[in-house]
Amino acid sequence: MTVIGRVPGIVYFTPTFNGQSYVELERRFTLSKDKAKEVIQSNEGFVMQKLDELSAAGWELVTTTSQTGGKDETDYVRYLFRKAY
Repeated sequence: MTVIGRVPGIVYFTPTFNGQSYVELERRFTLSKDKAKEVIQSNEGFVMQKLDELSAAGWELVTTTSQTGGKDETDYVRYLFRKAY
C-alpha cells in the first residue's frame, strides 16, 4: 500500500484490495486552519482504517518507508505487507 501525500492524496493498493487499486483522499484546499486540521485527521483515520482492514484480512505489516522526492517534492509512505500464514 502506498500513500502519496500531495493534493490530491492517493492511496494505491498493489495488488488490488477489496476490488480497489487506488482511493483518493480528501482534498486539503482550504483557508481555514481548523478545516485543514479536520481534513488531515480524516485522511489519517482513513489510512489507519485501511491498515486495520489489511491486517484483519490476513496481511502482516513487514516494513514502512517514507520519502520525499521528485521535482514536486511529493511525500510517499509505503507499507509493505505479506500474507500471514
